[in-house]
Amino acid sequence: MTDRSSPAGAGNAVTAHYDDHLAPVYSWSVGGADAAIAEGARWLATLPLPAGQGRVLDLGAGFGATAIPLARAGHRVVAVDTSAALLGELAELAEAASVACVHGDLVAAVRDQPAAWDLILCVGDTLPHLASHAEVEELLAALARGLTPGGVAVLAYRPRRELAPDARFVLVHADARRTLTAFLEPIDDDHQRVWDVLHEHEGETTTMKVSSYPKLRIEPGWLAERAVHCGLAVAEATPYRGMVVQVLRRRA
Repeated sequence: MTDRSSPAGAGNAVTAHYDDHLAPVYSWSVGGADAAIAEGARWLATLPLPAGQGRVLDLGAGFGATAIPLARAGHRVVAVDTSAALLGELAELAEAASVACVHGDLVAAVRDQPAAWDLILCVGDTLPHLASHAEVEELLAALARGLTPGGVAVLAYRPRRELAPDARFVLVHADARRTLTAFLEPIDDDHQRVWDVLHEHEGETTTMKVSSYPKLRIEPGWLAERAVHCGLAVAEATPYRGMVVQVLRRRA
C-alpha cells in the first residue's frame, strides 16, 4: 500500500449515499431489524467482552443491531452514526432500552467524548467508510486513549480481497418487493468503489436507483500492526456476518 490519500469528498459521498439511497432500505437489506438484533445479541455473547455493565460506544451503530442488545443487557450505550435516519430507526426500536444517539463523525466521537469506555464497537463494515488509512490510524490512537484499562474495542469489517471480475457482483438481498445488488469496482491499491443498485418492483413495473461511494481496502495484518503500535493487544474473534473480527484490548 503506497497511496495513503483518499478520493476527493469520500466522507461526504458516504453520508450522501446512505441519506439518499441506502438508509431507507438498510434494515430490510440485512433481513429485517428484529432478526439482525437477535443475531447481534448471539454474536456478542461469543466475544471476550469486559465483565459487568459498563460504558459502551457503538460507532456506526446504524439501526442498533449491536447497540440495542447491549442496552437491553444493562450497559450504558452511546450510539454514533452519520445517518440521522438510521439513528431515528434505532431510537424507535430501542423502546425502553436506553441508548443515547449522536449524529456525527466516528473519529471525532471517540476523540471528543470525555468519558472512558469499557467497550467500543466499530462493526458492520463501518471501518472502511473512513476516508483514508491515516484516519484509521487516528481512530486506533483515539481508541487506545479512550478505553479504560482492560477495556476492549471490537472491529468487524470485510478485509481487502482480490476478486475475480464476476465475483465483484453481489446479490445483497431480494424479495418480491425489491432487489439490492452491489458491484465492487477497484479504484486504486487502497480503495474500491461500491455501487448499490436497487430495483423496486410494483406489479409489472420495476424502477432502478443507482448510487455509489468509495470504500477503503484494509488488510487485517496491517491494522493489527498499527493497533499494537498504539499499545493495544490484538486477538481474532468469531466472524460476524461474513466479516473478519479483531478484538483490541487496552492493557490493564
